[in-house]
Amino acid sequence: MDRPALSHSTTFALPQLPYGYDELEPYVDGETMRIHHTRHHQAYTDNLNKALVELRKDSSCLEAFGKDVSLEMLLRQLARESHSSSPGSEEPSATPASSICAKHPDLAKKIRNYGGGYVNHIYYFENMSPGKLLLDTHSPVAKALEDQFGGIDDFKREFTQAALDVFGSGWAFLVWMPHDEKLAIVTTANQDVPEFAPGIAGSDAIVLFALDVWEHAYFARYYDMRKSYIESWWNVVNWSDVGNRFLKARSCSHDMKQKRQMEERQKQQGQCQQCGESPCNCPEPQQSQPQSQPQSQPQSQPQSQQQSQQQFSQQQQPQYPPQQRQ
Repeated sequence: MDRPALSHSTTFALPQLPYGYDELEPYVDGETMRIHHTRHHQAYTDNLNKALVELRKDSSCLEAFGKDVSLEMLLRQLARESHSSSPGSEEPSATPASSICAKHPDLAKKIRNYGGGYVNHIYYFENMSPGKLLLDTHSPVAKALEDQFGGIDDFKREFTQAALDVFGSGWAFLVWMPHDEKLAIVTTANQDVPEFAPGIAGSDAIVLFALDVWEHAYFARYYDMRKSYIESWWNVVNWSDVGNRFLKARSCSHDMKQKRQMEERQKQQGQCQQCGESPCNCPEPQQSQPQSQPQSQPQSQPQSQQQSQQQFSQQQQPQYPPQQRQ
């Protein structure tokens, strides 16, 4: 799911559905789909744009990520900050320059809710299709599900139970964990993306498909019978879309693995990870040195004055914000 970078002019639009509102009948009714898309998803889109206008008033928040920060990257960072600030957390604290949660807690909450609602609904709607695109049992994603869960039916039962266990409103996801190179079933509350789930922050989890278990997604037809809704939903899962997402996610794992291996080799060979040379050929930062005193002068400057000049000179060096990795 490619999304534009959060520049000063970025405005998110409500994505159009790839099918008509009534084309998922009888499994998901047309009126629910229409309201879900034009009211609920539209509201998340509008409120996200309003929150981003507020965020851009403090340029340091986005500048800390670099010019190519995406909405997904921003949500990942909010998840890391949220977990690092939790009592007993072992997560590293966020850097002050990018700590949106610390500087703007109310705004961070808005982006977490509205940004999560925006991206989660895109997954949900794109993961469905009226064409009954069945799972190819010989496809890579099917083999991965069999290897990890014991079989397709076993996976469906486990995913269904996870979705039923969500208390109140929330989501169930199938994600790919790129660092561990494995699949995982993750559930979240409200509109949280997967990295807000316990133990998932910092994992770079990639969503393969998402199931909305808010009552507004099914109440008009199924009332409070969430299980009946989930059983019907399996009939409209777009397994072709899920399979394509899986291939892209697995490729991402391969790229990450190669990068880690290269960094490890450089480390073993004593190579600098920035310039790749041993010894390092990176230019050293220039620092002003206190001028030496002519011998004809009766005495040199006091040591405390030299230290003050040196500290002042160091403070003049440009301080670049840390780059965040996607």
